[in-house]
Parts: sequence; C-alpha cells; structure tokens
Amino acid sequence: MKQAALKSLPSKKPSKNDREQAVLLGLVELYLKLGKPIGSQTLQDHGFESLSSATIRNYFSKMEEQGFLKQQHTSGGRIPTAQAFRLYANASQDQGFIEQNQADALQDLLK
Repeated sequence: MKQAALKSLPSKKPSKNDREQAVLLGLVELYLKLGKPIGSQTLQDHGFESLSSATIRNYFSKMEEQGFLKQQHTSGGRIPTAQAFRLYANASQDQGFIEQNQADALQDLLK
C-alpha cells in the first residue's frame, strides 16, 4: 500500500506535504480494503513504520481540520470524507492505478 501512495514521490526525502498526502492516500486505500475506521497504529503497521503514531495522529488532526477526514468517536480511528475520496481517485488516475472510466464512476458516486 505504501508503495502505491509514495510511487510518485521523488527519490530524495519527501517533504512534509508529500508525507501528509501519502498518509492520506494510504489511509483511504486501507479504509477501502478493511472497511472500518483507521487508527494511527493500524496505518503505521500497514506500511508507514517510518512515522511514529504521534506524527500520524498529528497529520490526521490536520487533515480533519481541512475536511479530508472525520472521526466518529474521540478515541476512534478516522474515516475519509468525499473530499479525500476525490483526491484518492485523482491521484490514482494520475498514477495509472485506475482507468479513466473507473475514476469517472467514482467521481459520479461522490456527487
């Protein structure tokens, strides 16, 4: 999963914004796979070992403020919003992970 999220990053150390986007895309991908809210430890265990749980939680908090994630319970994991799914669809299409017709169908579902 991490490879898909980080595929487009340059070989140099990713910037903070690149890491945040990779975390968001990784969360969406894992949410689609597991179908349940994703916590920082779960994400860390699925390809983001280089980031601490605290760093991931900080990214989650920032993304929640930006409207990409929501949290149903105070101590629960995060759920991607329609805005996060749009970003995921666009990034997946840009990287060739999904075909144009699949991206269009996903965009239609999110309207």
